[in-house]
Amino acid sequence: MKEFEIGLLRNFSRHEKDISGRQIFHAFEEIDNELMHRIDLAVSFAKEVYGEERGAFIVHDINLGSHSRDSLHNIGKAIDGHFRGINLFQASMILLKMNFNGLGIYPDWKNKGIHADIRFQDHVSTWVCHRNEYIYDWNYFVEQLEMEMECPANDGKVYN
Repeated sequence: MKEFEIGLLRNFSRHEKDISGRQIFHAFEEIDNELMHRIDLAVSFAKEVYGEERGAFIVHDINLGSHSRDSLHNIGKAIDGHFRGINLFQASMILLKMNFNGLGIYPDWKNKGIHADIRFQDHVSTWVCHRNEYIYDWNYFVEQLEMEMECPANDGKVYN
């Protein structure tokens, strides 16, 4: 991503911080512009449907945290976070609508969150992470989202 491309985003600013207080664009050259373009569209859509405050997206990490050796975070093609005021079911539907090819849900996080990535493939990979165990089973993913339909959304507070 180039610095001028950050200025084209509607929902993220150059000096925006993540949930841990790190500048999300600290290593902007290592973030894929397509990733940020898609999440920006997703946030715009969420704000249009749910409102400016509820649709805001809190970044947990793009490429500043520690991840496995083959993680798409390492090449700036993945983002973790949560929508303020939107539950995991709603968030997942928005991200699927925006054509993310990797989608993981993390219902155990203090702020229930999602992982979205732009892996190069012709289908969507989904998973649920419970207690650091990754479950790559479509039926389980759907069951978890069905349970989330009735769950309250993140309350808007940011917990580290």
